[in-house]
Amino acid sequence: MQKYYKYELRVGLLSAITLVLCLPIFFFFYNDFIFTYWGLLIMCLYFVIHELIHGLTFSFFAKNSRNVKYGIVLEKGVLYAMCQELLNKKAAILSLLMPTIILSFIPFIISIFFYNSTLLILGLVNLIGAIGDIVVFLFLIRLPDVQYIDYDNTIGVFLVSKEDLTKYKCFGLKFIESGKHSNDLINKEIKRLYISKPSKWFIGILLAIILISILLTYIP
Repeated sequence: MQKYYKYELRVGLLSAITLVLCLPIFFFFYNDFIFTYWGLLIMCLYFVIHELIHGLTFSFFAKNSRNVKYGIVLEKGVLYAMCQELLNKKAAILSLLMPTIILSFIPFIISIFFYNSTLLILGLVNLIGAIGDIVVFLFLIRLPDVQYIDYDNTIGVFLVSKEDLTKYKCFGLKFIESGKHSNDLINKEIKRLYISKPSKWFIGILLAIILISILLTYIP
C-alpha cells in the first residue's frame, strides 16, 4: 500500500546561516545597480522566474501540464509552483534543482569569467531562496523508493512511498503526518494561477512606484 508522508519545511535557520556566510561576498562585490529601482525589479523578477522554471520542469515530466499550477501569496512570503500528479524520484530532483542550476550556478560561472558582480549577487540571492529546494533534494537522494506530489498549495512537502519513510530524518524537514495515498486527496479547486488579493495590491503599488520614478527620472 502506498502511503503519503507530509513534511514541513523549517529552513529559517539554514537560510539565516547562508545569508551570514554570503554577507562578505555582498559587501566585497557591492553593486549600486542592485539597489536601484531596475535592480530591485530584476531581483523580484528573479524569484518569479525561479518558480516558472520549477513549473516548466514539472510540466516536462507531468502527464498533464494542467496539473502544474502557480501562485503568489506575498502576505505569507510565498511564491509557488506545484505539481498535482505523482512524479518519480528523478523527475522530482530535476524539478527541484533546475532553478538553482539556471539562476545560481550558471550565473556564478559567467560572473567569474566576465567579472560581473550583478550576476554574482543575483545568483547568491537565488541560492538563499532555494535552500528549501536543496534540503528536499538532499532528503530525496537518501530515499530508496519515493514519488513526489502536491496535494494542495499549503507550505509543505508530500512524498508517496510503499516504504516507511518515518525512519529517515533530515535537518530542515519535520515529519507531520502520514496516511493512505489517494487521488481524492488532491485539491482540484486550486486555480492554475492564483494571486491573493493583498498580492495584487502590492504588485499594483510597486509597479506604480516604479513607473512614477521612471517618469520623474527621464521626463524633464
